[in-house]
Amino acid sequence: MKANKIFGKFSAMLLALFVLAFAVTALPVTVEEVELNDVTVLENGVNRLDLERNSEVEVKVHLTTDQDVDNLELQVFLSGYEYNDVQRVVANTGVFSLEKSHLTVKKLKLQLPKDLAEDNYKLRVLLSDRDGTVLVKNFNIKVDVPRHELSVEDVNVFPSTTVKAGQALLTTVRLENNGEKDEKNVKVTVSVPELGLSTSDYVEEVETDDEEETEEMYLKLGSDVKPGTYTLRVDVQYDNKYRQTEPVLLNLVVEPATVVQASESAAQEPVQTTVTVQKTNEESAVVVDDSTAKDQPSKLKRALEVVLLVLVALLVVVGLIIGFSKLRSEDEEL
Repeated sequence: MKANKIFGKFSAMLLALFVLAFAVTALPVTVEEVELNDVTVLENGVNRLDLERNSEVEVKVHLTTDQDVDNLELQVFLSGYEYNDVQRVVANTGVFSLEKSHLTVKKLKLQLPKDLAEDNYKLRVLLSDRDGTVLVKNFNIKVDVPRHELSVEDVNVFPSTTVKAGQALLTTVRLENNGEKDEKNVKVTVSVPELGLSTSDYVEEVETDDEEETEEMYLKLGSDVKPGTYTLRVDVQYDNKYRQTEPVLLNLVVEPATVVQASESAAQEPVQTTVTVQKTNEESAVVVDDSTAKDQPSKLKRALEVVLLVLVALLVVVGLIIGFSKLRSEDEEL
């Protein structure tokens, strides 16, 4: 029995030494307060704060410590975003230090994506150093969809944004609706302000969480446009023209017009047509030799007149032959 007690005490001592050897020091830091857009939020509580997607959120974290602490890092992130494996919703500070008995406020900017689903999320505030335990605070937030949120998704220019003076541009604009409301009668305008050029098209409707594309919009550059770089501007008006998107500005490079010069070697030489008429007792033939034919209408007309005369002569000869044949037949009968 005594031996068992000694063994038990020895085992407890070994376990305590093992725990002490691998224990991780807790961070001597306290998160006093967290603010989102200047509104204090409660940890794991009900926060009556709605944040809109496609917006920037300012996060303020108030920290205190009872001793000097070095090599700290602060991270704020949102869990549950569909594309977190590609682009996380996260904001970080660099490495910093805290002084004993001082209140330190760290500010971070968290960008909420435009395709973030409308739902409830956890905003996590994570504080860590090189070798201590990680301090994590969780805050419940609600992400809402703005009532009106139309944006330009893409602009396609044909043939390209580098053209020659005198060329035409065909532009299509793709719109995306990330708002709560369907948008109707959306006006899209493409212009080159420096040249006074402008064209517009209307999109009948862009439903929420959907995309639509305009028809091709035509702009013709004058042949006298000076070479240089101009601004191709895209403007979108919607919600009865009370709202508009941020203008999209593209560089349009105009090069000198291509000058086409006539080549003397390309001029055609005179056309010569040779007509040969061959006549025999039984038939006549007209042979036209166009091996040396060139484009000369007057000579061709003359040749056709000759052919016509020959055909008329042949008809007369045939008529005479038929007449003589009939007379001979009548003489024989008599």
